[in-house]
Amino acid sequence: MDTKVYFKVKLLKFAKVDLRLADDYFHQFSEKTAKDFFEEVMNHLHLLEINPFFAFWFDDIRILPIKRNVRESCSLRVA
Repeated sequence: MDTKVYFKVKLLKFAKVDLRLADDYFHQFSEKTAKDFFEEVMNHLHLLEINPFFAFWFDDIRILPIKRNVRESCSLRVA
């Protein structure tokens, strides 16, 4: 079932750089780890398109944490 998208997510330049660095980092471990991370990022981006009402980082930038477990986490910063 498709979910209607109400908002458009635009990644900031430094967020794109962060994602490239994260991809490089996860590729050090395995292709599957990198793929799983990318899929999780895409799922979170889609969630923001449906409902962007998450905590503000500053100004009009919102942050949505991505957590694999208690010890590992990162955040998506989107405008």
